[in-house]
Amino acid sequence: MDFMHVQQDLKSESRFAKANDLADGKYSGKISFAGFVEITVKATQEKKQTYQIKVMLEKVETQITYWLKTDADFRRLLTSLGRIGFDVETWGPKFDKPYENELKKAGETLINHILSFNKSTTSNGYPVVGLDELSECNKELQAELDELPF
Repeated sequence: MDFMHVQQDLKSESRFAKANDLADGKYSGKISFAGFVEITVKATQEKKQTYQIKVMLEKVETQITYWLKTDADFRRLLTSLGRIGFDVETWGPKFDKPYENELKKAGETLINHILSFNKSTTSNGYPVVGLDELSECNKELQAELDELPF
């Protein structure tokens, strides 16, 4: 319980949420972190590897988590990154580009970009998060500045 020995900022406006818990809809926000995170499952103390993307949505840090337990989980992550512009088809041992290295590079690239994604719920009640688009926040700001009359 290390958190009990650290002063907590009770006035912080920043909050935390999981993308799976959002209402169904489309979202867009600035990426503050992307990369591998090892999680310890409380019930079993078992360590699990994840890949997380953290996006700020109106002062709420929202976490998109890809559990890396199976080949299907890993392909889901690669497919999602491919959908937003990463050339994942050329990653892997066949191309002498180890997945781990490329995913670390992707994480570094994602930081400070704007991620658009959608959250929906299947008929069985299972939450689904799909990445839609990645854009540079500076380009959007510059486009707005270019429209100013002075």
